[in-house]
Parts: sequence; structure tokens; C-alpha cells
Amino acid sequence: MKRQRQNEDASTRISKDISRLLRHKPPPGMDASGWLSLPVLLRHLKGQPTEQQVRDIVAACPKKRFVLDDTTSPPRIRAAQGHSVELAEAVLEPVTAASQVPVAVHVTGAEGWSAIQSSGELRRMKRTHVHFATAPHHLRVNKWAEVYLRLDLQAALDSGLQFGLSSNGVLLCEGPVPVALVKQVALDELPQEWRQGRQRRQGQQGQGAGKEQTQQPTEESKAEGGKAEGSKAEGSKAEEMAPAPATDSKAAGESDVADAAATVEDAPAKS
Repeated sequence: MKRQRQNEDASTRISKDISRLLRHKPPPGMDASGWLSLPVLLRHLKGQPTEQQVRDIVAACPKKRFVLDDTTSPPRIRAAQGHSVELAEAVLEPVTAASQVPVAVHVTGAEGWSAIQSSGELRRMKRTHVHFATAPHHLRVNKWAEVYLRLDLQAALDSGLQFGLSSNGVLLCEGPVPVALVKQVALDELPQEWRQGRQRRQGQQGQGAGKEQTQQPTEESKAEGGKAEGSKAEGSKAEEMAPAPATDSKAAGESDVADAAATVEDAPAKS
């Protein structure tokens, strides 16, 4: 059991370092869409993990934070979302109808919600987008991520805001998103699969399966969980969910919601 926990901790550290490089501190060689040569990434990762370790982490990540492309030589890798570095060619699926995304939720804390209400809008902060979870596995289980804001996507589209889906299904918007377009809801007001997914992850947390999620929220996790939406957060530097409305995010930055919707985790940025 101890060896298993050590392996989990090592994987978490490597995953956060991958997020740091692909989302926030890219080494030379990243292209306009966020792709980086896998050998280049390996040279810059702390502790020099093996290529197989990185591949295992990418494959095992439930939130699909990373995309690995073996069709190129050498292989390349990118973060699905949660960037603070500006990408000239973001790889997103355009969302033009609310039917494409039945449920979109931005998750934050009480302090973040108060700041949103005061400012009148959800801001991307130092991230490139505001994050919204579109599936229960995007949500964090941090105790502070307790405020669920459901987006009226059709009204948002009608207002002229543009949205896109990342490869791992997080809904992204450059924003700002007026607070009038979101409604605070209780968890039991969301579809049943969302409630069950949250409860399932809380159970895993209680068993110690997700040490990453049991930690006290760092500046990074607050960024992904959307806790970074205040003027105080704007002046602080978060070190790389939550995840995240990422949200998902500091993972579910990767807003983790996104990584919680504002998902997502590990970000030196605010989501």
C-alpha cells in the first residue's frame, strides 16, 4: 500500500510538472496550437521521468488533460485546456448551439462567488478562457469548491459570446461572462449522473485514492476552481487543478471546473 501511494505521489508530481510546462511555462519549441515535441518535454521535466511514465500518466488521467499525438515524428503532446500562455491557434470545437452542451457548470468557492457578484461577471483572470464543466468527472471535490453556477448557454450564445470545447470536453469562453447568464444551483438540481459522479469521487477521496484532491487548496487549485475571480486574486501569483468552471486548476485550473469547470489544477494562473 505504501509503495502504491508513493507511485501515486510520483505520478501526481509529474502530471503537475507536465501541466506547468504545457500550460504556463513552455520551453522553446511549442507551436501556435500548443503542441510540443515529446522529447523536448522530457528534457525539461523535473526528475527526468521516462517516456513510458509520461505515456502512462496521459493514458490514466480521468480528465484527459493532455493529448498525445503519435502520428508525427517525433511524437508531440499538448494540454487540452487550462493555458495561461496565449495560443495563436487554439484547438477547440466551436459551439454554436446549446444542444451541443446540455449542462455547463462553473464551480467556485463562497469568496469567489462574492467577487463574481461584485464585479458582475466571470473573468478568465490570467488564463486564456473561463472554464465550464460539461461532465461530472470535470468537477473537483475540494471542500471550498461549493458554489455551482449553471450557464444559460443559449442566452450566452444569443448575446454574442463565443464558446469552444476542448478535446477533453471542457467548455471554454474568452469572456467575460456576465453574471446574469449564470444561476447558482444546488448539486441536487443538476442531473442525476452529476450527483452520483460527485458522490463517487468523494468516496474515493475518503479512501485516500486521490491524495491530490485531499490537499488544502493552494493558490493553484483555487485558480482552477474559479476561486481566483476576485481583485485580490488578480494581484496574486498562483503556482501550478482544478482544475479547473476551472476551473478545471492548483488543478480543475485545471476553474477545474474545468479541472472544476474552471476545472481543472496546476496553474500559475487564475481561472
